[in-house]
Amino acid sequence: MEKIYLFPTTVWKVKVDPNSYDKDVFVRTVVENYRRDPYRNMWSNEGTLHHSYNDWDNEKFVKYDLSSLQAVYSKIIDDFANAVGLVRPTKYSFEIANVTANKGGQYMAEHDHVVDWGGKSTSFVAVHYVKYEKHQPSTTFLNPMAIARHPTFFDYVRRNFPDNNSEYSNYQETWEMCTEEDDFVIFPSYLKHKVRGNWRDKKPNELRITTAVNIDFEKSWLNEQS
Repeated sequence: MEKIYLFPTTVWKVKVDPNSYDKDVFVRTVVENYRRDPYRNMWSNEGTLHHSYNDWDNEKFVKYDLSSLQAVYSKIIDDFANAVGLVRPTKYSFEIANVTANKGGQYMAEHDHVVDWGGKSTSFVAVHYVKYEKHQPSTTFLNPMAIARHPTFFDYVRRNFPDNNSEYSNYQETWEMCTEEDDFVIFPSYLKHKVRGNWRDKKPNELRITTAVNIDFEKSWLNEQS
């Protein structure tokens, strides 16, 4: 029987070569900034982890040298732009929007990247798992489909559909993607996501370090007007 996917949300994943940028230096800088303040957080009511979003120029912390990471990300996003299947050439840009560090029960509340605090729109988001252990939480994605508002239906499908196959994730309220250190995951900016706290972490002193990258594809008609 033919299977047709009607409203899928595509997510892309690729490995970053840890030797392709100054990973050790970058990680040491994150660790030092976390030591200075484990709750560096401009979203004080939205989470408890340490992150640099909208706080890049804070003199309390060591500034990040992101040049080698930007070069790596540029190549990956070039490949992504070719693989995404656009029907016509489209300009795009990207920026490293955040560097985060957390451990134990530290968490980030659900959010999307459609429009940032400055009003800039974003088409896709990428998360790079720079330092990550299997016992730490991955990114939890929230189902954007209207069916997510019908818990009775979910109770039914949970008993009848597999819960370990992302093909059936549209029947789940949330989905935590299987990720490993050095994974680079790209997803649409409208997809809400969060980082849950791991209060029962048996290795609570190990930092989980990620970066977030905003990728913006300009509309083709805007390019034609320029």
